[in-house]
Amino acid sequence: MSAPVLDRAVAVLRLARRLGIEDERVLVEAPVASALCGRRVLYFRGWRLFDGCVKAFNALGLLAEPGTSDAALRAAYARRRIVCSTSANMGISLHQALRRLREIGVLGPREGELLIWCPDARADFMSAEKAAALRRLAAERPRLTTLRTYLNRRQRDPGALRDALRSGGWFFPTNPQSREELARLSAEAAEGLGRRPPAARKALDGGLLGMGAAYALLLEAWLARGERDGFSLWNPASIGAALAGLALADAEFRTGERPAGLSAFAPRLAAARRLPPLRLHGVFDIANLQSLAQLFGVVVTRHYSGRRTAYVGLGSSSYATGNLCFETLAESARKGGAFAGRDALHPATHTLNPVAQALVFAEGLPKPEPAGAAGLAGYLLSRLDAGTLTAARIGRALTRAGFDEASFGAFMGQDAGRWAREAGEEGPAMEAFARDIRAALRARPRPEAPSRRAGDAVVIHLTGDQTAQPKRDIARAMRG
Repeated sequence: MSAPVLDRAVAVLRLARRLGIEDERVLVEAPVASALCGRRVLYFRGWRLFDGCVKAFNALGLLAEPGTSDAALRAAYARRRIVCSTSANMGISLHQALRRLREIGVLGPREGELLIWCPDARADFMSAEKAAALRRLAAERPRLTTLRTYLNRRQRDPGALRDALRSGGWFFPTNPQSREELARLSAEAAEGLGRRPPAARKALDGGLLGMGAAYALLLEAWLARGERDGFSLWNPASIGAALAGLALADAEFRTGERPAGLSAFAPRLAAARRLPPLRLHGVFDIANLQSLAQLFGVVVTRHYSGRRTAYVGLGSSSYATGNLCFETLAESARKGGAFAGRDALHPATHTLNPVAQALVFAEGLPKPEPAGAAGLAGYLLSRLDAGTLTAARIGRALTRAGFDEASFGAFMGQDAGRWAREAGEEGPAMEAFARDIRAALRARPRPEAPSRRAGDAVVIHLTGDQTAQPKRDIARAMRG
């Protein structure tokens, strides 16, 4: 029999096709990063309908819980509210999916309702850009989405589940919950309701299983290139479900029986007898102290957290007990799977992040949001810390791409001098890095031989570009 993640992967791919997503290019070569790093570097992106956001796979994994036929989707969601607990992007992806279901007639123009529990704009972990994006969704007419905000992450899941219990709707947690944790949450959420509430329909691990579709698309694209060698995948998961889901999918695709429906979406993967080796790396935000990295005992001494708002947490609000993502990843490490444990978790700094965004943009791709570029930022930082890459070389790559100090500041949306001053808050290493980058940006661009390639390919997971794009004059200067 095929495993649950394989069946859900096919269901998500079937649902994506129903939404009109078909034959998108999700794996692209990165010549700028390859020349810089001396490795073959590629970028793995999500679907355009969802602005490339990784949470789309989690969201569709949850939506596919009752089935993917029009009748099943209509029966499940036309008159039952979905209550989603999120930091932002999961709610945005669910809104985009439900809006699309309205557009193609699966749901009526006023059917489907989404309540997003999201951080308050005053919360120290919420960006103004995300808060504004969520308000725009809530303002759409006919109304689809309502917002309910929280200041403390501990308010989120119990509050969202309480709302689902009140309405008898669906509870979609951004962090997949174990049954034990959900039982505790249910007891806490039911307090104060004053009567026996109607049952809420809960998707325990659909977000986790939905990542099987991302894995299938990635491996299909890799095999379509005639590749047989392995690669490493650097995944900046703002929830642990992205990283854990990929680890689970890798294990089950290697050992489980491939479902018959897989060949319609990933024929090479369905037919492959042997899959190329994969090593998963997770990147966490140095500004976040509560994450799966902490549960694995990762200690960072070279870099400091600074005062900046955390943008990617790698399971930042997951629970220390009953943590389904941690348990999944720990099992992968224990069994010699794609995720190797503590040594496969890496920090990313806020100083390095806009540099990573600029390098992605230099490839002709949209500017990724901060969290979306964290995979590249974490990879570059690991190379800098290992002494196999220098800030000066990175800075020269930016100048050859068309950046100077002024345009880099405009691209970031802040003065480069202020960026460099704030770098000092993340420690001496980042202070020196910013100083070297500014020096390179002030110099005339000059030719430089690409680094000699060595080692397996590196795939960087770009997890979304839901951010303001550079103005036309900046983009024109960068791209000639």
